[in-house]
Amino acid sequence: MKKILLRMAAGLLVLLLAVSAAACGGDDGAPPEQSSAPAAETTGGAAPEEDRLIEFAVDNVCNYTIARPDDATENIVDAAIRLQTDIERLLGYKLKLTDDFEYSADAYEIVFGLSAYPETMQALQAWQVGEYGVAVIGNKIVVAGHTDSTTEKAATVFYNLLKDSVSVDGDKVSISFRLSDIENKSMPYWFGDIPAFAAGSYHGAFDLETDNVQMYYTDVAESDVDDYVRQLAEAGFAKYQTNRIGENRFATFTSEEGMVHLTYLAYNQSLSIITDPLDATVLFTPEEYDGSTKVTENTLGIISLDYSHRDVTDGNGMSYVITLEDGRYVIFDGGYAQDAERLWQYLNDNNQRADGEIVIAAWILTHSHGDHYGCIKEFVPRHGKDVTVEYVMANAASSTMVAEGQYDAFLTSSLPSLMRQMGGSPKLIKPHTGQSFTFCNATFEVMYTHENFYPSVLPYLNDSSTVMRMTANGKTVLFTGDCEATASSVLVNMYGTALHCDILQVNHHGYSGGTKALFDAVSPSVAMWTTSQAAFDIRNSDKWIRTPNKYLVDMVGLDHVFVADGPCKLLPMSYDSLDEVTEYHFSTEQRMTQ
Repeated sequence: MKKILLRMAAGLLVLLLAVSAAACGGDDGAPPEQSSAPAAETTGGAAPEEDRLIEFAVDNVCNYTIARPDDATENIVDAAIRLQTDIERLLGYKLKLTDDFEYSADAYEIVFGLSAYPETMQALQAWQVGEYGVAVIGNKIVVAGHTDSTTEKAATVFYNLLKDSVSVDGDKVSISFRLSDIENKSMPYWFGDIPAFAAGSYHGAFDLETDNVQMYYTDVAESDVDDYVRQLAEAGFAKYQTNRIGENRFATFTSEEGMVHLTYLAYNQSLSIITDPLDATVLFTPEEYDGSTKVTENTLGIISLDYSHRDVTDGNGMSYVITLEDGRYVIFDGGYAQDAERLWQYLNDNNQRADGEIVIAAWILTHSHGDHYGCIKEFVPRHGKDVTVEYVMANAASSTMVAEGQYDAFLTSSLPSLMRQMGGSPKLIKPHTGQSFTFCNATFEVMYTHENFYPSVLPYLNDSSTVMRMTANGKTVLFTGDCEATASSVLVNMYGTALHCDILQVNHHGYSGGTKALFDAVSPSVAMWTTSQAAFDIRNSDKWIRTPNKYLVDMVGLDHVFVADGPCKLLPMSYDSLDEVTEYHFSTEQRMTQ
């Protein structure tokens, strides 16, 4: 099967060939006391035409400098400094570290990362998306991969190559290696055996968590997507699911090795191709529901949280429990660790199943912040074996695509072990935008994940929140998690008025994130605040400038606002009037003792 390779624009390829030809002009410009650099060669599996000797350093003289991208991420900047330090340990002095702002084909450089140099692009052209390592092209030693994480791994490959090539004669250190000594690597778990996408303009690849990767293209027409869908089918991929929301197209295909998900966004004519190995995520088995198992009404539970452990004027946390008509539950987040016992009591007291078993069809975690995952972290050791969990849904943000100081590893480092402590042997679903999941009589449509934010780096981890729209009994609810204003803009750009829902969970506890454009696009009649009453009163004032909450409250009316404080509010999804809302009260004995 044809492997996916990076596609370069025709004009760029012409430039590459011209630069490469210029770089192959013999010994001109060779540094003193060193042999000339080899003619343009690339590695990545193919044997070089000549097994040339590369004299990196001769008798304590090294004429190479290190060039990294001028716009490098913090991860790559740090990795370049580490590479500089590692080479210093071998040579006894530091090589100059610069950026790729000025290009000279004659300069001898270690080109680190996704630089603007044509040699970098030529090397990547020859490597599959999961490959990384070293390529010698002209006077450049390219050390790179398609993503930040593979580039960091490429630095290790290069350092090991140099370390194994050191020779010492008295106080003189030399380093030389042959092209055949280069052993490039590939990511063993990245599923990338898919047809090449030959349209649009390739923008880059981004490594995601749990061993998957995203390739991003711009200038893509919808007809290009149709053509690629046909290519996937012709290559033996089975169509799992397709969807259209507004003018956007989504499709998921599968093979024995993994899953391919396509996201086409009309507003910027972009296509994301995301691949997942099936050992990192599972395919949801669609449910068929005919009403014969109905035991109760479909209800949205707005769960009040315990704010007593913190300043109530800064109450955050988020917990929603949807009761399906067959008596199973769907949980969004759960709140703080202090809310674990309250959640357990709610599930018991509101269980309508004849067998008395507490069954959680899906536990959805919007993002990796403690006021959202604290509950499940405490709940599972206490009551995990007392419930049956069928699916856990979470899409963790990539550590390489989050601003410095923002990353939280809970969803990748802690969640898997917690799942093993749950009854029912739950399966992990990594949801992607446009996919939909139907449990009993309720459908959950993924409207946004952090993947829609790339190629930009997430300024806040809140912007990694998975946004979902639930549809049940003719009503719709938009759960935005903690999306900040930047993600809100992406949502509005993606969907416009196709975001409309009856009920809106206000972004980030009403602290920040909501915008007039988002509120107008959703145009809800009911608004839910995941915060304390004291915090709501402050954040709904005219003086609150972080988000136009007063604008939204005036839109829906104060009597159509629900705050997650006091008794829980139980909203039947078939409601005709909010007079049908009932309450569930926690007793003081049900508070968790810390």
